[in-house]
Amino acid sequence: MTDEIDDAGAVNLSTGIGTSFLKFAEIAGRAASVVKSIALMPAKPEGVYARIGDTAKQRSFGFSPKITLEQGIERILSHMSVPVG
Repeated sequence: MTDEIDDAGAVNLSTGIGTSFLKFAEIAGRAASVVKSIALMPAKPEGVYARIGDTAKQRSFGFSPKITLEQGIERILSHMSVPVG
């Protein structure tokens, strides 16, 4: 797919499903076998709540997600040389 990108643009690899950063942290922690309490900090300035990747460009190249976010995080962690957990 990368050889087809002729404008040096980025391609989001995303499911197109909105995911909050809190949910992402919970999924990543579970996959890394790290059990931590995640607490919101309402006294601090608010930032971006969630992200949703635009899948239009990846679809234009015939790519569509075949695994879930959870499976992707688990695969990445399984290939890391740094111990997790």
